[in-house]
Amino acid sequence: MSDVKSHIQAYWRGRSATYDRFPASRKEEEEIQAYEAVLGRYIPPDRAEILDVGAGTGFLSLLLAQKGHSITALDLTREMLDKAWEKAASLNLNLNFVIGDAENLPFESESFDFVVSRWLLWTLPHPDRAVLEWKRVLKPGGCVLCIDGLWHSNGLTGRLKVVCRKAGLILYNRTKPSDLGYSEEVSSQLPFRRGVEPEQAVKQFRQCGLADITRETLHEIRRIRARNMPLLYRLSLAPATELIKGVKE
Repeated sequence: MSDVKSHIQAYWRGRSATYDRFPASRKEEEEIQAYEAVLGRYIPPDRAEILDVGAGTGFLSLLLAQKGHSITALDLTREMLDKAWEKAASLNLNLNFVIGDAENLPFESESFDFVVSRWLLWTLPHPDRAVLEWKRVLKPGGCVLCIDGLWHSNGLTGRLKVVCRKAGLILYNRTKPSDLGYSEEVSSQLPFRRGVEPEQAVKQFRQCGLADITRETLHEIRRIRARNMPLLYRLSLAPATELIKGVKE
């Protein structure tokens, strides 16, 4: 594993204990229903083989498993997957949990009907390599669904969002200062370090050979999140949450 991946893994290992206290992770029923509605527009109700890359503590994995799909939840960090496993056990759900790298998947080609990700693309050193891998493991006609967004810009507003987010992590999550974000050395190696503009994701999907690419701005989910978040998190909220879809021909 590269040094940057080791640092990223260590960061999320440190965040695992408090991650679900973060309002973007701790879902209200209204937000869960909104996600169900969005995913239901792309994933038919028939049982599908779905890979959740960067599954974290399991939000998308558990939601889709409860709909009757066969879920493989992959994450770089064992501690995050341990949290997901505990939730799955409490719900009597049987998921396949795999520790692995989203840029180098440990699966055979054409294994899944869908690959889903949420807030992952921004944290990858080689997002192009990741999308190619996601395409590889899809069956023909399979679909990538990527949920992401632009965290902040380079200007004053962007810097203020960063300050508000870090203050919120300390105040609301009781996060240690050492776990407030990647070091500059690591961040400088992430092409989407400030988040993913939808045009960037569409371009990435197109360059990797995915077809029928569409994007949807998830206005309702952002509205619900903003209403339910404490003030500092509302001030740091990404301008928009986007879903990018691409199909393997």
